[in-house]
Amino acid sequence: MVGSKGLKVYNASDKLLEMVSSKGLKVYNPSDKLHDMVGSKGLKAYNPSDKLHEMVGSKGLKVYNPSDKLHEMVGSKGLKVYNPSDKLHEMVGSKGLKVYNPSDKLLEMVSSKGLKSLLLLKKI
Repeated sequence: MVGSKGLKVYNASDKLLEMVSSKGLKVYNPSDKLHDMVGSKGLKAYNPSDKLHEMVGSKGLKVYNPSDKLHEMVGSKGLKVYNPSDKLHEMVGSKGLKVYNPSDKLLEMVSSKGLKSLLLLKKI
């Protein structure tokens, strides 16, 4: 779950590394070559291994992954993401973000001041 000051993401496909600053977020997962770069104005992510493309503005996020039919809907107040192919489910409100992917079991906790990354149970 997430508070007004943070982000919680998990996909413990292990070896998930994240760096977070007040200005943005940088995430990558070596296991699947996912690279994320985030600035104060938005988020830009791509995953070369499965052609994940992401475009983000200061008011919202738009993500799609043609190879595995990732669909995302984002508004200025929150984010909603799901990926039917790997059962990625995401629920977001204006106060925070909650993301989980049971297949990858990645778990992350982020606050506006930094990032706390932890691995959780193999099953959520």
